[in-house]
Amino acid sequence: TCIGSLRPEGRKSIFMSNLIANKNIIAYHNMCSHKKLRHLYKCMGANCSFTTMSSKEFTSHFDLHRDIYLLSPGEDTHKGFWRNCSYCPTSYVTSKELLVHIKKEHAQCLLQCGYCFYRAKSIANVHFHHTNDHHKEIFCALQCEQRELNLPPVKEKPFTEFVTPLRCTRDGCNLFTYMLDTYCTHLISVHGNNLTCHFCGMQRNTISSLLKHCNEAHGVGLYQCLYCVFGTSTEHEIRLHLCYKHPSCIPKAIHRTDSNPKSSAGTNRESLKRIVFYKDQDKLLKHLIPLPSEETEEGASVETHKPSSSPGSETPPPKLESVISSPTGSPYRP
Repeated sequence: TCIGSLRPEGRKSIFMSNLIANKNIIAYHNMCSHKKLRHLYKCMGANCSFTTMSSKEFTSHFDLHRDIYLLSPGEDTHKGFWRNCSYCPTSYVTSKELLVHIKKEHAQCLLQCGYCFYRAKSIANVHFHHTNDHHKEIFCALQCEQRELNLPPVKEKPFTEFVTPLRCTRDGCNLFTYMLDTYCTHLISVHGNNLTCHFCGMQRNTISSLLKHCNEAHGVGLYQCLYCVFGTSTEHEIRLHLCYKHPSCIPKAIHRTDSNPKSSAGTNRESLKRIVFYKDQDKLLKHLIPLPSEETEEGASVETHKPSSSPGSETPPPKLESVISSPTGSPYRP
């Protein structure tokens, strides 16, 4: 049975369900012990449960999958999914490419969900993921081992690359503002209907249809992502976006309102309201399960077996009762 045959229910995230849809449910279950979840490298082969902290072991494991596949593609029980990243919907032809991707995009995410493969840099994102995917369970986040990666420091791009001003170009009008309410008020009071998108020139009859077009075609919204061109009208949707599209970043956004009450024009981009989603962070961190000392010392793989068609014999995940009574961390109910 593959996980893809199990329909997500309620508020469960489609993102994570799609990510593991091709995993054999037994193989996936074997990979969900706390020890294996903490491992950075996880094989996504359909029936494989290999995990490790060693890049060399992961490379060898990937290449073995590849060699078996090249010999007999039709008999690959892992269906080629060993090429996939375990944290985002990307796949690579070579082990080197996948390794570089994981190190660059995911290795700095040291906080791991205790129930699935999701991991992030911020406890706020892990908790938000938990409330969407595991809201019936007790919150459980795992501290992961930090490795020296020798990566260049990541420089945040200026938000002006992603948060564009709103303009009115009708009848020679030269309105320029970053604030959505200022923009809408101007359109209602001055122009009414028959509006033009200043990004592409598309004609729209109403303000609501113009705003919908700007959102869908140009990524404009009340809430704007600080890491890419994405906008939405609700806090929940921007949180979902930050959680699953930018887990290696601090969850920050721009709200297209003026943080300066004395300002009226809304032309000063520096007065845009900035939001950092850090609600209850200190409280959440108190309930983080620390990395056991023996794992820090060991730091290698749980298993080094060759890829096979049968899932590994890893110990199943701890029962909920053992998580609750764990001496290394107290649970937290969201």
